[in-house]
Amino acid sequence: MAGSNWTVQSSPIYHAREWCQWTIFLSLLPWSLAQDIAIADARGAVELAWQEGARQGKLEGRAALLREILQDRFGVLPDWVQAQLAAANLRTLQRWSGKIRGADGMEKIFE
Repeated sequence: MAGSNWTVQSSPIYHAREWCQWTIFLSLLPWSLAQDIAIADARGAVELAWQEGARQGKLEGRAALLREILQDRFGVLPDWVQAQLAAANLRTLQRWSGKIRGADGMEKIFE
């Protein structure tokens, strides 16, 4: 599956197996303890989802702001710049943002 993010841990079968094992484990515990563990696990999953959403939002916001600044300064952005912005991580976007002030062309920012 070239080009995808598929792993064994991302497969539905893996998750179904993990869920079954977790369910069996919880069924062996006293009900109140099993509830406490399940609630804590759900809270942890919500917190991880919240953090990932915040990270993704920060990344998308930084890319959108950088895109707007580049368009204001240099006009229509070529496809290669759009692709670079879409694929960049937060650190790279921050580095490019720091180069805008002194750049006389888009090429200097993305070197």
